[in-house]
Amino acid sequence: MISEAHPVSRATRAEDCHILISRTEDLPSLLTLKRVMLSYKDIPLLVFSPVTQFSVLRMMDSTTCKIVEEDIDIQSLGDAIRTLITAKTNQCREEPPCCLTLRERQVVALILSGEENKEIAAKMGIKLSTVYAHKKNLFLKTGMHTTSQLVVWALLRELAP
Repeated sequence: MISEAHPVSRATRAEDCHILISRTEDLPSLLTLKRVMLSYKDIPLLVFSPVTQFSVLRMMDSTTCKIVEEDIDIQSLGDAIRTLITAKTNQCREEPPCCLTLRERQVVALILSGEENKEIAAKMGIKLSTVYAHKKNLFLKTGMHTTSQLVVWALLRELAP
């Protein structure tokens, strides 16, 4: 295996790259890194995470981005790299678009601004049960299971207000 190290901002030969490897400390820096990586659509990303942040950062695992602990054993690291490289040829090029209604986008925006369900209902002038219905639809459309996952999903797609 041949490897070269370059800061992402100076990577000029991304077309020759089979995998990008990085390290991140927290979720905001991982989100920033993934946004930068969107310009390199076909290049998988392997990210080393501190053990203390692994459970949070692991939520960002996908076919094109693998999060591993810094103290990963060599066998598991090799497996992670092989998985990313082989998935590269089999993966879908683009994630299918998720069509949210205007009201669902408003609910997401209020969740991102830190509002609780009751506050969302009051601000939108709807019943609390309607907020729950919108959130249920959001979970179904996005494939997320928790509000925290929905927040990360929205931040990755730059749906923040």
